Amino acid sequence: MLLVRLELIGCRMKAVLSLLMSVVTFAILATSLMAWVHAFKRLMAGQPIIEDERTGVVPWNWFMLLVVALTFLVVIGGCQLVTMLLLGLDPGEFDPKSATPFQHFAVIMAFSTGMLISTAIGYGLVWSMTRCPFASLGLSLSKIRVDARIALVAFAMLIVPTLLCQLALVQMLPASPEHPFVKIVKDSQNGILLWCIAFAAIVAAPMSEEFLFRVMLQGWLERILVPPSFAATIPTGDVADIQALKTSESSATLNGVSAEPLPPPDQGNPFLSPHDSAMPHASLESAITNMSTGQRQYRGVVNWLPILISSTLFAMAHLGQGPPPIPLFILAVGLGYLYRQTRRIWPSLIVHALVNSLAVAQLVLMSAGVLES
Repeated sequence: MLLVRLELIGCRMKAVLSLLMSVVTFAILATSLMAWVHAFKRLMAGQPIIEDERTGVVPWNWFMLLVVALTFLVVIGGCQLVTMLLLGLDPGEFDPKSATPFQHFAVIMAFSTGMLISTAIGYGLVWSMTRCPFASLGLSLSKIRVDARIALVAFAMLIVPTLLCQLALVQMLPASPEHPFVKIVKDSQNGILLWCIAFAAIVAAPMSEEFLFRVMLQGWLERILVPPSFAATIPTGDVADIQALKTSESSATLNGVSAEPLPPPDQGNPFLSPHDSAMPHASLESAITNMSTGQRQYRGVVNWLPILISSTLFAMAHLGQGPPPIPLFILAVGLGYLYRQTRRIWPSLIVHALVNSLAVAQLVLMSAGVLES
């Protein structure tokens, strides 16, 4: 009788989880559709999806980036090495397939601890070498509520194309190796390991990877690849200048002041050459329009180079962890855009954590038998 009741409770729990999963999926799809429609409307109107808040370049150089990257390698590797030695394991012969659940737990926690320690040391090193404000490190909390709202919408916008791309690749390509965390959970069916993996995926990985790939790497790439004159987006630069010019002229007319353009500053200048004085004086609007037409495409490519490079390296760093890294590249481009526009780590970090939370939720549902592998 007790077994029958337990089975009945289990069936009800599965039904509730399935219903909850359907509701969440519908909410994500609806939010994604509405957000993309709004984004396309802004793009068609000549506006960026998210307003550009960049005010300058980051203060660190290639040497500081190299020091931080080496710090990550040494600290994470050192934490795992010490853990394996304490467990009596040979680091060169460690086989995850034959490891016990406790050994998996210890190694994963060592990896997570190493990532968090590396991030803290990295922030400390950069601050000690540059004495820059926390805002330059992406740690400003002045708009944390706005950042959270941006992240929720961005998550819905990014997760749909990312998962669709992953699904298409899984269907088209031969069977790819599973993510190590998925194999561990399936083989061990250990609840403690699941919590350990959740901490690594939702807390440690987003904090460390967003700092390393977005703040440090992408920030430095923007410093060396994007000229200061190209930092602002086109809609908030050239077009804004034209609109400001028209607005000032309209205001002057309404206030009873003549809106006739001022004469060229060189008119009547005795030192001006006859050739130059004979040339027509181009208006500010035509000059800005001509400049934006000639440089629009080039400026757009240059603005996206740091994002594309950092996203490629981010995807390559996850090789061998599940399907091909193309879906991760799509996700990373979105994360890089969030950081570039806001200059704060929180939007991309929250989106990263939400994406990994969804993956952990899938593991939980697989363990409960609600989802198939």
